[in-house]
Amino acid sequence: MGIWIDILTLGATGQLSSARQKLALDLPLALRSFVASSRGSREYVGELPRAVTRFRYSLSDASERALLEALEREFVDAVVDDVVHGVEKSLLLVELCLAQPHASLDELGHNFPWESGLKRSVEWKRKHIADQSRSMIAAGVPLPETAVTALGDAGEPCFAFNEIAFAVAPKRLEWSWSDFKKQQGYGQVFLCIVETGDEAGVSGEGTDYGTMTVAAVMLQQISGQDRELEIDLHMLGTILSQELTAVMEELHRGKPDDG
Repeated sequence: MGIWIDILTLGATGQLSSARQKLALDLPLALRSFVASSRGSREYVGELPRAVTRFRYSLSDASERALLEALEREFVDAVVDDVVHGVEKSLLLVELCLAQPHASLDELGHNFPWESGLKRSVEWKRKHIADQSRSMIAAGVPLPETAVTALGDAGEPCFAFNEIAFAVAPKRLEWSWSDFKKQQGYGQVFLCIVETGDEAGVSGEGTDYGTMTVAAVMLQQISGQDRELEIDLHMLGTILSQELTAVMEELHRGKPDDG
């Protein structure tokens, strides 16, 4: 039985603290561990680092391979975080079943803490909850009897809850690599900023590959009009004008010669 199943079993039996501890400590070490190199530095070993190396060799673009080689440790850490997050979502379903033992399948799908950016239909969410629950039952995770009853005949046991297979799947590494590059800002188009838009001479030739003026940069920094802020500032200006006028009149009455 793998660590993923252990985590779900601990959660289903009410040992949530132990489940969370295994999620945070044991799971990452099962994916990649550390050894001291001959140079005294720390190197990654394990199934995931080996899979990332194989993935790097499979890249057809030489620049992509060089980039991954330079950031291999960081990418391994990113994949570990992705896997931990995926396991945590299944543990959240177990916790929800314990917290709401009499909830229907539709209610579980509605109450599950989906990611804010997830754009899926109600039917997809219901099926995902059903498939996860059915897979847990098939794997021997002791879900509450009320949750099993609410499931009925819905769902298919299509999830293996194998943390190693989940982490090293080629398609997962491909998606993770694409997300990792976006998060790190690699592959974006960079422009040179110049003070004027009509550069001439050698300096102008050197920025032909793409330039933007300082004025253009400043215009992009200007956000749209905030009507609520404008109203607040107008009210504040009115109040301050009255108070400043009263102060000036008081100063004039007290010391008119200093006016």
